[in-house]
Amino acid sequence: MQNSLLFEGDIMGVPSMDEEVIRQRMRDDPNIDEDEIFRRPYHSSLNLMTYPDKLWPDGRVPYMLEEGMTSEQRASIAQAFDEYKEKTCVRFVPRTDDDFDYIYLKRNVGFGCSSYVGRAGGNQTISLEVDKCFSKGIICHELLHCLGFFHEHSRTDRDQFVDIKEENIRPGIII
Repeated sequence: MQNSLLFEGDIMGVPSMDEEVIRQRMRDDPNIDEDEIFRRPYHSSLNLMTYPDKLWPDGRVPYMLEEGMTSEQRASIAQAFDEYKEKTCVRFVPRTDDDFDYIYLKRNVGFGCSSYVGRAGGNQTISLEVDKCFSKGIICHELLHCLGFFHEHSRTDRDQFVDIKEENIRPGIII
């Protein structure tokens, strides 16, 4: 089931960022076409460096797991955390009483996978559908969102880097 309140199917919290994003883009480039901003507010030049308050300090991301997760679910999350530990300077660490900002990984039934982009503040949910989202790859994907990454295929400059072979697309898919 696709949640229509999510941006691009798995990103939470975007509507509250729209106005801030548009204002920042207008400051960055006063000649920008305002209509283009409203069509695609997440321009390729926009990243979390534009919003340093949404970065996790020192690459440290405190987390908490929903009670009652199975050992298999916990193992999948641990594998995703290990992937980041092996390949990046980001560290997912158990939340302590001193951590106000943290991610809370919880299960859902029928609502897919979702995360906020960047550090949202306070208890920040990453929601994982029980039957679909507990693979290392999907969890890594949602963790990338919480670190500040949007989907690359949504960049406004994607056509400079991606060739779409329309003959490989099923009829009726392209609008």
